[in-house]
Amino acid sequence: MATETVTVDCAQMGQEGLAAVDRIARTRLEARRCGCELVLCNPSEELLELIRFAGLGKCLGVEVQRQPE
Repeated sequence: MATETVTVDCAQMGQEGLAAVDRIARTRLEARRCGCELVLCNPSEELLELIRFAGLGKCLGVEVQRQPE
């Protein structure tokens, strides 16, 4: 179980697209190797959509939001 938390302020990433998703995924992997948990702070809706589109929503702790019917 993780004992430390690494916070990534996504507001500082700007409009980097999949490069930002790649950087977040790599940071999460490195954090886990060090026994830490990664928390995303201030992610834009576009970034969250890209994370889900890349299939990394569950891995990065981004819950799938369902559209109302």
